[in-house]
Amino acid sequence: MAVIKEVEVAIVVDDEEIQEYHPPPEDTSEDAIYLSSDTQVRYIQGIPDANFQIECKIREGFRFGGADLLTFCVNIDGTRFRGRCCHKECYQELDVWSSRIHGVKETASSGCGQQLRRFRWNNLSSIDHDYRQEDKERYQNLGSIKVEVWKRRDIGMDGTLVRVKDFATGPVSEKAIKGAAIDMRASLDPPQPCRNSILRHGANIENKPYAVFVFKYRSKEALQAVGILERPEMPQPLEERDVETMSPDELKELARRLKAAQEAQRIKFKKENADANLARLAELKRNRDSGHNDEDEVNFLGERPVKRICSTVAVLDDSD
Repeated sequence: MAVIKEVEVAIVVDDEEIQEYHPPPEDTSEDAIYLSSDTQVRYIQGIPDANFQIECKIREGFRFGGADLLTFCVNIDGTRFRGRCCHKECYQELDVWSSRIHGVKETASSGCGQQLRRFRWNNLSSIDHDYRQEDKERYQNLGSIKVEVWKRRDIGMDGTLVRVKDFATGPVSEKAIKGAAIDMRASLDPPQPCRNSILRHGANIENKPYAVFVFKYRSKEALQAVGILERPEMPQPLEERDVETMSPDELKELARRLKAAQEAQRIKFKKENADANLARLAELKRNRDSGHNDEDEVNFLGERPVKRICSTVAVLDDSD
């Protein structure tokens, strides 16, 4: 879990916090370059088609100062959502506080009450075509979950809860995300019934967030590509291994490969001999067509050597 002062934020799947990794040296994004004591950037391994949640905690010893609320504002793939807030009085009861954000709440389709749309990860599809500058700006936050923590003064109840717009799901230009190793994006599940939340409206008492957490989610393959996770070792070929260390199935596979290699070598040798014989026959035919009738000896290649000899007939003089 990432920690800044007395505030913690983590990404959770199936009630388990996801392992976090520090950015690689090659990360040249603004979040990674301009780090401060109030900002943390972590890489995490996203799981395609899995629901994820955002775990927010306030540790013991936090000081609200002139604030009434500590608000956790959520931004996923560049889209801002209403997050969660902790009231000063609620925190002071136990000196600790925690809440898990499962998704986005909106006005129910019936117009009465609220409904929840859970966060989910999906694979990102890309296509090879040109892009406009506004496309690059729109895509620069893909693959990120950003949580800004603000100290606010409580203004009062806020009954406004609008319908949530779906994430874009179409393919993205490869050129717009080139070099970012982005291969996943977030989406929202269909709405489901949920308990109504009390909405509050606050005003910032400072001109910058108290803390900023950035989680860059990538697939396992993408994390290996940027050097965060080790690449899997290539298995040693069976032909190079000690047979004493092989399983029965591996021994059978090795025998099959050796037999196939021997058969391929036999076929190759047979073809080479056939080609050589055809070349010799062609040369002999050319010599005969040109009028040469030399007493040539032609050797043919095969599995067994074959020798063909042109015989010479002697003419006897019986004039005596």
